[in-house]
This record gives sequence, structure tokens and C-alpha cells, in this order.
Amino acid sequence: GYATDTDEYKKYWPANVHLIGKDILRFHALYWPAMLLSAELPLPREIYVHGFITVEGEKMSKSLGNVIDPVMLVEKYGADVVRYFLMREIPSGEDGDFSYKKLEDRYNGDLANGLGNLVQRVATLIENNLSGELIYDEEILTSERKEAVDFWLTTIAGYEKHIRGFELHRAVESIWVIVAHANRFVDEQKPWAQAKENPEEFLKTMTMLVAVIHHIAWMLQPFMPETAKKIFATFGDEGRRSILDKTHFRIQQGEPLFP
Repeated sequence: GYATDTDEYKKYWPANVHLIGKDILRFHALYWPAMLLSAELPLPREIYVHGFITVEGEKMSKSLGNVIDPVMLVEKYGADVVRYFLMREIPSGEDGDFSYKKLEDRYNGDLANGLGNLVQRVATLIENNLSGELIYDEEILTSERKEAVDFWLTTIAGYEKHIRGFELHRAVESIWVIVAHANRFVDEQKPWAQAKENPEEFLKTMTMLVAVIHHIAWMLQPFMPETAKKIFATFGDEGRRSILDKTHFRIQQGEPLFP
């Protein structure tokens, strides 16, 4: 919109973040700002420089025949899986390596056995023992198992700090710290036994797990938007930043997140 549409120009410039590859850093961090300054135009507010993707330790090139087709990758694994791998495996601002083995290890370990398993077993426990419905009680989170809740909240604060600092790989990693912690929490609490022996404790455990899954889905949105939507849909969750007291969660299980 520059010189043709003032409103459009003001909407898009100056850029909040100017995103570039490291091979064109000189042009966009020296020459381009100099041109803007000479024209008395505002500079980008921040510049974020990313590295290269290598393939099994080698530079990607047509001559080597090791170019990865992103379209074929998405067709096989899905866009969210590819996004997750690139954000998690490749350090923000540095070079990172791709291999099919690494991607499949992340898929099976982090996604299927980690996040997918957590969502499915919590949804199934509510479906089988609470007729598929849970009314959220905020009191439980403030009074029960405070240590676990504090750990989740501290990790969420770290996630937000990493986002602001463009440490995207660390932000994604912090989500999986919570996923792993929540899975351990399930193993420790044994809600399948609580459902039979102590229904009151079972309800408290499920309330805490629904809350943590809500926050996991909320944090996933910038990285795996379709997965976040599916998790919200599974729990009948509106996906607000915070859960309102007495929110009514209704389980609607579909296909597994990561078959």
C-alpha cells in the first residue's frame, strides 16, 4: 500500500517481525534499513533470522538428490505433524537436521504415545465412568494437589516467555514437559481404580486432567492448530484462554489424534 493506499500501508508497516533466512541477513539488516532511513520511513520492529534445514547432516540440494518435498511430506503425515517436527527439532535461529527416522520417532514417541495417549485415555475414562460429562469445579484446582497445579502454571509462564523471545523450539518443548507430567500424573493417581474405589477422588483427578488438557490445547494453537481444534472438540471445550467455573465438558470422541 505504500504511496497508493495509506490505510493499507499503515496496517502492514512497520512489520512487527521481519522474517528472513540467514543467507540474506546483510541485505535485510543493513541495506534495506538504510533505504528506509533515507526515505524517512519506520524500520521493522524486530528481525527474526532463521537457519537452514539439512538432510541427515548434508546440505539440501538438487544435485545430491536429497531435496525433501514438503507437499508429499504433508500428504503422508499431515500438516500439524510436519509443523511440530520442524518447530520442535530445529532450534529457532539455527540450522537443524531432517530425517524420516527422526520425524517418525517424534510421531510415535511425542505425538501418538505422548499427547494422543493422554487425550484418549482421559476422554475414555470420563466417557465410561461419568456418562461422558464433567462439570468443571474451579475449587478443586485451587485446593487439591497444589504442587501439580503450580508446576503446570510455572511451565505455562515459561512457554509464554519463550514465545516472546522467538525461542519457538523451547516453547514447543515446554508443552511436552506438561504432556509428560500429565501422563505421569495419570499413572500415579490410577483413576481407573479410583472410579471403582473412590468416586470423589476420581472426579477430582478428572477435573485436574481436563484442566491441564485444556491448557495444552490452548498452547498448541500456534504450532498445531488442527490438533488443538480436535482436542477442544473432543472435550466440548470452547477454547477460551481460561476455563469458566461450572463449564460443562461433554466428551465426543472421534478418530485417534495420531493413528
